[in-house]
Amino acid sequence: MDMDILFIATIIIPVIGIGFSSVIAVRNHQRLIIDILTVINMFLLMTEIIIAIYMASKTHNTTYYSKFAYGLQIDGLSVALLVLFQAIMFIVGLFSIYYIEKEKQASYFTLYFVLQLGMTLVLIGDNYFFIFVFWELMVLTGYALVVFEKRKESIIAGFRYLVISSLGSLILLFGLGLMTLVSPSLNFTTLQQINVTSSILGKLSLGFIILGFGVTGGFVVLNQWLPDAHPAAPAPISSLLSGLLVKTGIYGIYRTVLILTPVQGFDAKTNQALLIIGLITITEGNIMVLAQLMRKDVQDFKRVLAYSTTVHLGFLLLVAGIPGTLATIALIFHTINHAIAKALLFMISGYFIHKYHTRELRELRGIGRKDKYLGAIIMIAFFSLGGLPLTGGFVSKFLILFVLYKQVLVTSGIGGAMLFWALFIAIANSALAFGGYLWIIKILVFDSPVAEIDTTISTNEKLIRILFGLIALIIILLGIYPWLVLKPLTFLL
Repeated sequence: MDMDILFIATIIIPVIGIGFSSVIAVRNHQRLIIDILTVINMFLLMTEIIIAIYMASKTHNTTYYSKFAYGLQIDGLSVALLVLFQAIMFIVGLFSIYYIEKEKQASYFTLYFVLQLGMTLVLIGDNYFFIFVFWELMVLTGYALVVFEKRKESIIAGFRYLVISSLGSLILLFGLGLMTLVSPSLNFTTLQQINVTSSILGKLSLGFIILGFGVTGGFVVLNQWLPDAHPAAPAPISSLLSGLLVKTGIYGIYRTVLILTPVQGFDAKTNQALLIIGLITITEGNIMVLAQLMRKDVQDFKRVLAYSTTVHLGFLLLVAGIPGTLATIALIFHTINHAIAKALLFMISGYFIHKYHTRELRELRGIGRKDKYLGAIIMIAFFSLGGLPLTGGFVSKFLILFVLYKQVLVTSGIGGAMLFWALFIAIANSALAFGGYLWIIKILVFDSPVAEIDTTISTNEKLIRILFGLIALIIILLGIYPWLVLKPLTFLL
C-alpha cells in the first residue's frame, strides 16, 4: 500500500506542475499566480519524500513491483533515487523563481516539470521499451531547457548536446534491438529469468546498452556535451544537468548490470570494463579542470564545474560493477553528496551571473573575502567534492575507496591486480581533484578582491542566501551524521 501511494504521488505531482504552468502560459502572465502555484507544486514534491521515508520505515522489500501500471515499478533503489531527485527538484525550483525572468517562468516551469516527469519515469520503468520512451522525453526536454535563453552560445551548445545525446539514444536502441533477438520480452522480470549474456548477441546487447546510457552517464570521450551544455544552460538547469540528469545514465548502467549479467547481477568482465572506463573518465576530468584553471584567456566557473562532474561520474562507475549491498550504498550515497554540492555550486554561479553578470573566475576574484558568508558556503561545497572530513563527500568517497579495497582482498589473479591499481589511481586522482578545488577556493575566497565587487544584498538575495546556507548545513550534517542517510539506505537495499 505504501509503495502504491508513493508511485501515484510520483506520477501525479509533476503532472500537476505541468498543468499549472501550461494553463498560465496560455493565459496572461500573472506573476503572483505563477509564484504561488510553483511554490505549492514544490511542496507537493516534498510530500513524496515524506511518503518515501514513511514507506522505508514500514517496508523492507527490494523486489516489490507496483501493480499500478504495466511497465512501471518501484523498489528500494528507485525509492532512494526518487527521494534525491525530488528534493533537488524542490530546491532548484525555488532558486528558479529568483533566477528566471517573471515573464518567462510559465513556459520555463512547464518544461521544468516535463523534465522532472521524464527523469522520474526512467527511475520507475521496468521495461526497456518504456524506459527508452521516457529517456527520449527527458533528453529532448533537457535540450529545450539548455537553449531556453536563446543566446548564440546556448543554441550551439544545445545542438551539440542534441547530436551527441541522439547518438547515445541510437546506440541504446540498437542494443535493445539485439536484445529482442535473445529474449521474448524487454521486461525486467523476464530478462532476470534467462541468462541473456550466455550468447554473443546477448553480450553485444549488454555492451551497446551500457554504452548508450554511458553517453549521458559521462563516459570518457562521449561526455563532450557536458562542458558546453552546463555553461550555456540557465544556472538552475545546470544544477539539474550535473546533479540529476547525468545520474540517470549511471542509474541505467547500474540497473542493466543488475539485470543482464549473471551471479546476481555481476561478473568480472563487466566489473573490469567499468573500472577501466571509470578511471580514464576520472583522469580526463581532472586534467580538463586543471587545464581550464591554467588558461590565460577565460576561466569559466561553470565550465570548470562541468568538467568536475565527469570526475565524480568516474568514481560512481568504479563501484557500478562491484557486487554487494555496501557497493550499492556507496554508489547512492556519493550520488546524493555530489548532487547536493554540485547543485549548490551551480546555483551560486547563477547568483553571480544574476548579480554581477559574469561567471569568469578572475572577475569574481576574492568575492568570498568580501562576502565571508558566501565564501564559507563555497568552501563547504568544494570541501565536500574534494572529500574533506566533516562533509558528506568525505564519507561517500571513503566508502567507494573502502569497497574497492575490500574487493582487492577477495579477488585473485589479474582481476585483483587491476583492482589494486584502480584503488591506487583513484586515491591519486582524489588528491589531484582536491588540489584543483583548493585552487578555485584560492581565487574566489583568498585572493585580493576585485575593487568593483558590490556586496550589498537585496531582499530576494537574502532569501536565496538563506537557501544556500541551509544546503551547506545539510552537507556538514551528512558528514557528521551520515547514518541519517546510511541507515535508511541499508534498510531499503
